[in-house]
Amino acid sequence: MYNQTEKGGTTAIVLLIVAIAAGGYYFVSQSGSGSVAESATTAVAERGAEALKEQGEAMMDKSKEVMEEKTGELVEKSKEMTDEVVDGAIAEGKNAVGEAMKEAGEKMMKDDGVAVAKAGVFADYSADKVAEYDGAVLDFYASWCPSCRALEADIIENEANIPEGVAILKVDFDKATELKQKYGVNKQHTLVQVDGEGNEITKWSGGATLDSIIAKIN
Repeated sequence: MYNQTEKGGTTAIVLLIVAIAAGGYYFVSQSGSGSVAESATTAVAERGAEALKEQGEAMMDKSKEVMEEKTGELVEKSKEMTDEVVDGAIAEGKNAVGEAMKEAGEKMMKDDGVAVAKAGVFADYSADKVAEYDGAVLDFYASWCPSCRALEADIIENEANIPEGVAILKVDFDKATELKQKYGVNKQHTLVQVDGEGNEITKWSGGATLDSIIAKIN
């Protein structure tokens, strides 16, 4: 049998042990929960960082792919435009060189006192041709006129023999009303020689050959 004093001491010891155990459990439990929360937070942060990194890398790869594609298109377009400009410049250059050589040749011939001869022509009437060939012959022609057709056939057959500087210009008798009035032409197969300004030099009718026209030219 233990006395009351011993009983009280034993109770105090038991309570102390319980208190220590409870305190330790609380400390351990509290410390454990804090570590778990901290670990979970760290894991989430790390996973979020990895996800952002992966997304960023994917976006960079896509941007690079798009840039490479667009750069290729721009390079190709630039090449096409450059080719067009170069081709145009070459064509213009050739034309310019040709014109310059022609002008230079004509100038040299003029400087040497040699007239630049124009090949003889048989063509439809135009005011420009009249101005170009001073002394052109206007042939008032009708398709229904036998003698007109005969003259035309002979001129075409001997066109290479038209003298340099001579132009024989066909005028449609049925349509050229103003020209007929200007030169007093009242029948087909009339020929009128005019100067560069269109003024009449001489006029005659008939003639079935190129030689007959050449013989009449003043």
